[in-house]
Amino acid sequence: MAKEMRIAVLGGGQGAHAMTADLTLRGLSVNMFELPDYSGPIDHALSTGKIIITGLIDGVAVPNLITTDLEKALDGVSLIFVVVPTVAQKFFITALKPYLKVGQSVVVVAGNFASLKIAPFLGDVVSEGKVLLAETSSLPYFARLIGPGQVMVTFKTPVAVAAFPGKFTPQVVEQVRKAYPDTSALKDILEAALCNFNMLGHPAGSLLNAGVIEFAEMSGRDYFMYKEGCSPSVARVIGAVDEERRSVAKALGYQLTPLVDILYHLGFCDEPSIYQGLQSPILTPGAGPKGLKHRYITEDVPYLLVPLAELADLVGVDVPVIKALITIACTLNDADYWREGRNLQSLGLSGMNIDELRRHLTEGQSKKKVQEGGE
Repeated sequence: MAKEMRIAVLGGGQGAHAMTADLTLRGLSVNMFELPDYSGPIDHALSTGKIIITGLIDGVAVPNLITTDLEKALDGVSLIFVVVPTVAQKFFITALKPYLKVGQSVVVVAGNFASLKIAPFLGDVVSEGKVLLAETSSLPYFARLIGPGQVMVTFKTPVAVAAFPGKFTPQVVEQVRKAYPDTSALKDILEAALCNFNMLGHPAGSLLNAGVIEFAEMSGRDYFMYKEGCSPSVARVIGAVDEERRSVAKALGYQLTPLVDILYHLGFCDEPSIYQGLQSPILTPGAGPKGLKHRYITEDVPYLLVPLAELADLVGVDVPVIKALITIACTLNDADYWREGRNLQSLGLSGMNIDELRRHLTEGQSKKKVQEGGE
């Protein structure tokens, strides 16, 4: 039974708080872990043993364990959710590797192609299915921390997951459904990454409002991107990015639902409209980004838009808006996101044709290695 399953949630941000509290209140045994060097956000929960969750979910959750001791957090656990920003994934996977046991499942939330970095690092336990490795397309919650040990959830989204190699997806889905019964299976982790909507609104919304974001940071005031920055013209650019994303996906064999339809069917707007959807009260209360070094740019450009643009080149699809956004982001932040990001070479996919790519995603046949920690 689901109640007998023990789950570990690795991370200390709003997503980890929300997941730990939600699953606990639904009767599952949950251990929450944060790396000791980054334990600040969970200090209150560490001292009280509780998480207060409000909004769409309301209650005081008392998880089985809240700790900075990873060995204790993983004791008796069969399902491990890694719920951290993309830049932190390598630190958690490096810490996790010595403690993994046969039969455990590791699900990165959201992955952003993480499995392609992690699998070579973990080695044969993944390729042979002794430890199942998977990732979701997004975080299941719209959440924000509103105080020490307090998280507010304004919306929940269905969980979609794929394993790497993809042949193990049915087993992973069976595991994840014990925590999220409505979990659906994706074809592979490439489809999971392409379904991450962060690549649509975050980069375009931030980059097209760079000046006001920078001045807000310098003056110490909050900036609300969806309420202030997602105007009708910005929404058109976001729509263009979505069209390019879906064109690349189609060339790769995936059929992705348009963003405008997703926003409409989720109830973000009364009629199909990206602009109206982004003005939803579900989104507009959230402050940010705080400056141009925010994850809306530093995460979503190198780890989502860069691999998308390189996949576009692989399948011969023109993506001028996406490439323009990447170039602007590099210039604004004086960075080389093309080189620093999850390009095809760093993902072990360079030199593959489409058939080889599909076989690799399903069977995990490549033996290419990456450096320690999955980066």
